[in-house]
Amino acid sequence: MTKEEVLSRIDPYNVYSSYIPGLERNNGYSSILSPFRDEKTPSFAIYWDKCIWKDFTTGQSGDVFNFVMEMEHCKFPEA
Repeated sequence: MTKEEVLSRIDPYNVYSSYIPGLERNNGYSSILSPFRDEKTPSFAIYWDKCIWKDFTTGQSGDVFNFVMEMEHCKFPEA
């Protein structure tokens, strides 16, 4: 199974919300506090239609796999 096939079969909300308590799915995107940094102003965005995220504080971005890799400090096969 390819990465694209896996992404097409999962609900990214389930993945993100398992790491970000209280995450709400809004139309288009959600703007929240970064799960990677301690901050007071939201700088982390999840773009639901594209299934990608962007952390404007660190400059990091990616798909659900990259997010899990960052949160779990693991490589792609484990994610």
